[in-house]
Amino acid sequence: MWTAHGTHACSNGAVICSISFPLTMGTTVDLAYDAVVDANYRNDWIVVPTLRQSVYMEEMRTSASDEEVQRPTYTGLVVDFLNGFVPKDGEGIEPYNVYRYAGCKG
Repeated sequence: MWTAHGTHACSNGAVICSISFPLTMGTTVDLAYDAVVDANYRNDWIVVPTLRQSVYMEEMRTSASDEEVQRPTYTGLVVDFLNGFVPKDGEGIEPYNVYRYAGCKG
């Protein structure tokens, strides 16, 4: 189990929002997302349609272009591991595309 921390931004005057996640190779993925709201307009879920694919493609692009990068023993998203979980060497932390909204730090 793990948690990832992204940074979100919304454009001024338009309803286009994006979220940015840091990757273990030192780069980031910045992607548009959709908020799924309930009948009271509460954001309960967010959908980032290409998150998993974008993380994979960025990791492959970065690893092919810079073999000298100091990297952790796992690949994918930079995460906080929970409950004593330790990934295997080379294991990829691949995100899903749908998340329950946990809250904002502000």
